[in-house]
Amino acid sequence: MKLHITHEDNPRNSYETVLEVVERNKLEPKHGEAELLSEFIKLLGKEKEEWGGVKAMTVCVEEYRLQEPNVKDATCNDFERFLFSPSRKVIVIKGDEGSMTSKAVIEANRETRKEPDHPSSSKAVKQDLPKASGSLKEADRPSSSKAVKQDLPKASGSLKGTDDPSTNIAIIQATNKKKLKVKIYMGTGWDTDFPKLHRGSSPDLFVNLIHGGKIRKTVHKRSWTPSWGEEFDFPLSSLENDELVVEVYDHTLIFKDKFAGTFRDRVSKLQPGIQAIPLSDKVGKECKTARLLMRFMFV
Repeated sequence: MKLHITHEDNPRNSYETVLEVVERNKLEPKHGEAELLSEFIKLLGKEKEEWGGVKAMTVCVEEYRLQEPNVKDATCNDFERFLFSPSRKVIVIKGDEGSMTSKAVIEANRETRKEPDHPSSSKAVKQDLPKASGSLKEADRPSSSKAVKQDLPKASGSLKGTDDPSTNIAIIQATNKKKLKVKIYMGTGWDTDFPKLHRGSSPDLFVNLIHGGKIRKTVHKRSWTPSWGEEFDFPLSSLENDELVVEVYDHTLIFKDKFAGTFRDRVSKLQPGIQAIPLSDKVGKECKTARLLMRFMFV
């Protein structure tokens, strides 16, 4: 995200201005209602990007209207359920995709790859070129048939490691992806999936983010619905091999920290934008309600 001025010097981006967006759409939470939504509004009001929180909430509301067009007389609780639903589409904020848009995507059917349509030799390339009426300028003329061949995408009968085997789309790795930014807004659902955490009191939850052998962690939050609003940067090296691992733990002073869910995926599969990420237990089974509200950005 482009940092214009700090939040302290930018009163336009505040809890009140973000709340105004919700109020205009008659989705504002009343006292004691939609506590997760209320906390999300507070977090967006603290965004350091100029108008960042206002922009994010505006897009969230717009996406809610688009993805839930049949909901009449929508309430703040309906909007909250939408925000924290893992089944909804990712809410993409303009700019989050960053250099992801520079991916060169070539639609290629696996069957036609075995017998590529493009010529297999430089001689065939010369034959397919339209005859020019005049002579080529020195700067326009290819110096050799080898140069022509270098400009053509190389066909292959098998998918590369960066290809998506579930589709007929080959993804050519971009070279200008510099950084992955991960924002952890908040979480919910541990009281259902991990009820034994901190018996008799709220758990002291924190998040570990692991990428490239390095571990970054959030502060501890003593709550069943912790709110962090923390952002972490990770340099990208090899997109097809980079993996992001997210682990949640309940911090204890005496015993070993208790596991409270995990999420892991290759960076190449992460979708930029705001999304509710469902967590999994130790054996990889998806939790019923435990999830994190996160935002991925590529810059």
